[in-house]
Amino acid sequence: EEVIARVQTHVTLYRSRQKLMQAEKALRKSEQSLVIAQAVAHLGHWEMDVRTGETIWSDETYRIFGLEPQEIAPSYDTFLKVVHPDDRERVANHIEQTREGCDFDIEYRIVFPDGRERVVHGKGILVAFLGSDRLPEIIGTVQCVNEMVGVIQDITERKEMEWRLEHEARTDSLTGCATRRYFLEVAKLEFSRSRRYASDLSVLMLDLDHFKTVNDSYGHHAGDLTLQKVAQVCRGILRQEDLIGRLGGEEFAILLIETGSEKAFDVAERLRVAVAAAEVPLENHPPLRFTTSIGVATMAEADHDIEEIIKHADQAMYNAKNSGRNRVA
Repeated sequence: EEVIARVQTHVTLYRSRQKLMQAEKALRKSEQSLVIAQAVAHLGHWEMDVRTGETIWSDETYRIFGLEPQEIAPSYDTFLKVVHPDDRERVANHIEQTREGCDFDIEYRIVFPDGRERVVHGKGILVAFLGSDRLPEIIGTVQCVNEMVGVIQDITERKEMEWRLEHEARTDSLTGCATRRYFLEVAKLEFSRSRRYASDLSVLMLDLDHFKTVNDSYGHHAGDLTLQKVAQVCRGILRQEDLIGRLGGEEFAILLIETGSEKAFDVAERLRVAVAAAEVPLENHPPLRFTTSIGVATMAEADHDIEEIIKHADQAMYNAKNSGRNRVA
């Protein structure tokens, strides 16, 4: 009976040990899977004890911050030093609000030790661990330790792609001018602003004279060079706050902020003269010279939207063409 009892005890201990080993193996596998998943997703994890300030960073968090685990200990102050100075106060305010129970979900910049900047997406929640071994036990009372658990995701590549797509949507690839859609968006906003503050606003419509002849005689490459030259000449005369857009083909529109009719006409005349003096060098041909006709319209009390001003400027441009071209109307 004693032998049987001892054997049963050892069998029970063996089975318990096997279960413990399996649990430890599953835990290690789970931890390894978490590390791999965080690396694949560029997702870092951190924890901070609200009461003591003790902080834990995952390996991926170190990588995202451009730091080495063996070189620096994680802390709240270290984290704030990684955040871009211009974003530091905003991030600190979000974390302080999280201490009060609010979640945070923000994008901000971080700075690597070598000066490079990255954009990260941070999320965080306040977690109360009740009934766990993290609770200090006090007889007759229950006290919970609150901890902030957060994740950080490196989204620099995604942001760069968004910025690039946004730039392409706003910018004409040939001339570098605003696209028709973006020009109209800005023009609508400026129209509303000018109405609100009773300031002037003018629009120039510019169309190259006999542009079809350029394409037919010298080819479309020469036509592209001509359009690029027009944009270059205009940018050299316009102010930084003015906006030039390519509405289509050889037709350009220019938005003159806080500019009345007299000043707008003067700008248009200077543009006309500068375009007429410009040259486009061509291979095996003399430099190409060209002219433009420009229509000017200034916002009036009767104009209900920016489209009406553009329509007036467009009609003025056709009047200039019908009056002999290479002139302002």
